[in-house]
Amino acid sequence: LYATHSSDRAINFTKQELMPHFFSPTYKELFPHIKTKYDLTDNDKKSKESRKTATLSDNAFSLVGKRGRYLAVGVGQSISGYPASLIVVDDYFGSAADSRSEVIKNKVNQWWKSDIEARAQSNTLKILFCTRWVSDDIIGLIRREALENEDDNYQLPEIITLPAQLELHHEKHSYDPREVGDYLWNIYKFKYASAKKDE
Repeated sequence: LYATHSSDRAINFTKQELMPHFFSPTYKELFPHIKTKYDLTDNDKKSKESRKTATLSDNAFSLVGKRGRYLAVGVGQSISGYPASLIVVDDYFGSAADSRSEVIKNKVNQWWKSDIEARAQSNTLKILFCTRWVSDDIIGLIRREALENEDDNYQLPEIITLPAQLELHHEKHSYDPREVGDYLWNIYKFKYASAKKDE
C-alpha cells in the first residue's frame, strides 16, 4: 500500500516513477517470473483466465498467479478490504499550511488511526517519509503511543531524522555522515542562501 497527500500525487508516483522501473527490460531480466496481465500474449485458455484475474490501472495492479496487489491512494481515500503487508506513506501533508491547519491535521491523523492502521497485520512493515512541520503529526502520534506502551515485547519504531542543513544543535547519527553546515541536497543550499539574502 502506497499513500500520499492526494490521489493525483499517488497516481503520478505510480505512473511516472514506479511503473517505468517495473516494466523496464532490466526489471524483467532480473525478475522473469514476475508478470502482469499485459505480459501474457498466449491465447490458450490458461493465459486468458490469468488475464481476467490480474489487474492493472493507474493506481493499482496485481501479479499473475501471485497473491496480493499494489494500491496507491491519497489521504482520506477508502482502503477498506485491502490488508497490507507493506505500508509506505510519503508526505501526508501537501504543504506547511496544511500541517498547521487543525482541521486537515486531525483528518490526516484520524485517517492513519482508523484506515491505515486497520489495514496492518501483526508483521506489517510501515515506512513513513515526510517533512515534519509540526510535532503533533502522525509521527508524533506514533512516538507518543510508543512511549505509553507498557508491553515488554513491543518494538519501538525507528525514526531517522535528516535535517535540510546539519547544525550544531542537531543530534549526530551514524546514518548521516554529514558535517555541521552540510546540506542534505544542494538545492537547499541555494534556497537557504536566497532566503538569507532577502532578509
